[in-house]
Amino acid sequence: MSTAARRIVYPESDGLPSAENTPHFDWIALLKWNLKALFQMRRDVFVAADNFIYPVEGDTTTRTAPRTFTSLSAGPRVHAAVTASGWRGTSSLK
Repeated sequence: MSTAARRIVYPESDGLPSAENTPHFDWIALLKWNLKALFQMRRDVFVAADNFIYPVEGDTTTRTAPRTFTSLSAGPRVHAAVTASGWRGTSSLK
């Protein structure tokens, strides 16, 4: 059965905490909000923290969840996504 014929569910959580402790979380939040402020006038830039990124279509085990990341030329589709998919072009991490 092809990938297009079946619905693949990409998990949004692995059940693990996003930070090891409060100072670690504070740094993640500080970085994310400062990146958002830096790119606030750019509608094509997506800034997120601790979201899964699935680079291979159909593969739900190959993933990463950077503490913070910025996707340039993301377009409006990725802003509403909880997870990002590199194969669709919704996430061009640079």
